[in-house]
Amino acid sequence: MRSKCRTALLALVAVLALGAVAASAASAATPSFVLKAGESFPTSLGSSMHAGSVSFAWPTMTWGTCSENATEGTITGPKTVSLTLDWAGCSSGWHSEGSAEGHVVLTGTGTLTYIKRSPEQVGIVVAIKEVKIISGGSSIKLRGSLVIPVTPLGKETSKLALPIHTKSLGVQEFTSYENEKLETIEARPEIEFGSAFKQAGIELQGGNELTTGTPLTIKVVTPPPPPALPEFVLGKGEAFPVSLEGSSPAAKTGLYSAAGDIGCEGVNSKGTISASRSLSSLTYELEHCKEVASGTECQTGTEAGHVALTGTGELFYIKKSEENVGLVFTVSLAKITCGSTKVKAEGKLVIPVTPIGAKTKLLTFTLTRIGGTDENSYTKYENEKGEATTTELELNFGSGYKKGALETGELDPTASKALTVEG
Repeated sequence: MRSKCRTALLALVAVLALGAVAASAASAATPSFVLKAGESFPTSLGSSMHAGSVSFAWPTMTWGTCSENATEGTITGPKTVSLTLDWAGCSSGWHSEGSAEGHVVLTGTGTLTYIKRSPEQVGIVVAIKEVKIISGGSSIKLRGSLVIPVTPLGKETSKLALPIHTKSLGVQEFTSYENEKLETIEARPEIEFGSAFKQAGIELQGGNELTTGTPLTIKVVTPPPPPALPEFVLGKGEAFPVSLEGSSPAAKTGLYSAAGDIGCEGVNSKGTISASRSLSSLTYELEHCKEVASGTECQTGTEAGHVALTGTGELFYIKKSEENVGLVFTVSLAKITCGSTKVKAEGKLVIPVTPIGAKTKLLTFTLTRIGGTDENSYTKYENEKGEATTTELELNFGSGYKKGALETGELDPTASKALTVEG
């Protein structure tokens, strides 16, 4: 009954916290274009048509190449740009709809932002207006987003470098950026041919230097210092290590993936907190385990139905702005036998930890999954730099690794010494 009440309370707190975040999400300043005193937007940006190879491809083939190119546009505000990529001399007569043979024109609007705050890298993220590109009786559609790095930063200039390159066939050099909420957002070009739809890459030979209509400066904002990390704090005179141990014999637990499921009943947890943020050992022992499809008992050792997952743990913020703390559990390779089926499990899990800020010997570790799916409720945490980092547990039932989930519900391991999770 106590566990059910706590679950309901945690769910209510989560809903309220999400509502608060939605109402006032934390944000961080992004770069901006700054003009000389007395000047105002818009201002032109561009280069004239010149010789320089351009190619557009997806990961298994190059669709076309062009022999000349120009980039032009308008900086419409402190953070906004409109751009046109103009290519001529394109192979196989490729041309954008409405353009002359051999002539491809791409247009789009862009936003100045960080590609990555650390190390400091600024770019323009261009939303490409979908364009139909035609060659004889064939056609493709090109759309998506293009992340273009831009330099120089922090000094007045009349020339900006906007290089457009791929890192491999059909794979753009930059495929993500960081928004004002410090979230990493995927952004890449895409090509559609018939019913096939794949990521694409655009390669423009050379540095692609553009002249601005008015001297300007790309003003960058110094990234905030890395956030302080949560930690286990002991009472005065106490020292690590601290042992943990807990049991929930009636809990419905298990390992789940698209390739197969292992259902269990009962779980024990034990570990050793060896330093202020680290567990040198953490073990989940699942009891009465069976492969769901066959009903065959599963085990990692000699004891039938007993599956042990071992590894190490480290405290991080799941979401610092919400004071949400988690233990990142690195699961060592576990070899599980279910009759003739051999299963492997390894990867990382994010385990929410409570209470925060209260001295206690009774901690709560919670591992749930999203609505009976193969994904745990929490798969991300904020690393030492405050960057969102994704984790994944993987299960292999003999047909390759698949994303998986471990479900234990709430566990209340008891610490051998009173401590506080501060964060």
